[in-house]
Amino acid sequence: MMIEGRREPKLRTTDEPMSWVLEPLMDIPHVRHGVVLASDGLVQGRSTNLPRVDAEGASAMLAGIISSSRGLLGAFAGSDGPEDVRQVVVEGHHGYVFLTGAGRNAVIAVYTDTDVDLGVVAHEVQVQVKKLGRAMSTPARQHGSGAVGAVS
Repeated sequence: MMIEGRREPKLRTTDEPMSWVLEPLMDIPHVRHGVVLASDGLVQGRSTNLPRVDAEGASAMLAGIISSSRGLLGAFAGSDGPEDVRQVVVEGHHGYVFLTGAGRNAVIAVYTDTDVDLGVVAHEVQVQVKKLGRAMSTPARQHGSGAVGAVS
């Protein structure tokens, strides 16, 4: 069933802690795979159609691209340190890879085929980046102690 150009939602993510961020992205037509990774390259979430071993390999390469991009931006900007990377798009014969920084410690990456609407992907990734940022900045709830900010 199509709803405003989208496929009917399906449960298509894994149980890694940040896989929920990818669910709306996987419903965009022509998006094939998704990964959420920490800045050190560790997989934090992935789409179910991407085997764990492939997600780990891709995440290591994606972390390298982000790190190199930070240094490159800093070099061109003439700054002393690396710059934050907002987005990197890699275009190939068979598709695109979108890498979007989600704060200093997370990256959302999706792989699409060439028929994808680039504007829709860019917009929806930004929506998910904001949701991820809000989720990561919300303090953990405490049960029973009544203390705010206490860690048990």
